[in-house]
Amino acid sequence: MDSNTEKSAYPDVFLSYRRHGGSAIAILLKRRLEEEFAVVDSLPQDQQKAELNIFLDTEALESGKFAEVIESSIKKSSNFLLLLTPGCLLRCFENPETDFILREILTRQFNRFIKRHIEFLGV
Repeated sequence: MDSNTEKSAYPDVFLSYRRHGGSAIAILLKRRLEEEFAVVDSLPQDQQKAELNIFLDTEALESGKFAEVIESSIKKSSNFLLLLTPGCLLRCFENPETDFILREILTRQFNRFIKRHIEFLGV
């Protein structure tokens, strides 16, 4: 692989989701995006796609400072993909001080105002 197709240390996409009701969909979405943007070495160089580095907490995190790693990954990623499943935002209002999705959204929005080139997409 050349430098155009090598994976970056920073995520291209941070995938945010509610674990209850969203875990399976998040994993499938990540796999599908990886398939879509997979590098196919047999294709001519000008037809190869850039490989995506997608951050999904259940696959990227080990033990340690969970909240700090999440925040750092959000800030370093180029894109923020928020998976909106039925009822996933209700806890944002019920427990705003401790809700991770709300924290992720606020971290991303704050960072977006600073950098002004980060994409935010809710699906």
